[in-house]
Amino acid sequence: MIVSWFEMMFVKNDFWSKYDKNMIIDYASLYHSKQSRFLIYATINSILTFMGILKFFSFSKKLSSFTQILTTAKYDILVFIVMSSIVIFGYAIAGHALYGAHLM
Repeated sequence: MIVSWFEMMFVKNDFWSKYDKNMIIDYASLYHSKQSRFLIYATINSILTFMGILKFFSFSKKLSSFTQILTTAKYDILVFIVMSSIVIFGYAIAGHALYGAHLM
């Protein structure tokens, strides 16, 4: 993928002449879908890595108290995340209703 991007950006205009416009749009759409999928995987990987690091906190007294606080407050944290998501989603809906779908 990087080689073809490099070829599209820095090689002379010979690259574009062998493809029609529909093929170029298809390639751009393919790259966008791969990038979106990569971002989802990277987010999940970051969350799992953070949770994996938390298990090493039990070796220290000070850090084990942090993990105990997180386990006892997990319900409250979950409620906070859900309520924050509802508020942010409400602002998104209000912005869409106010400015419309044509705003990019």
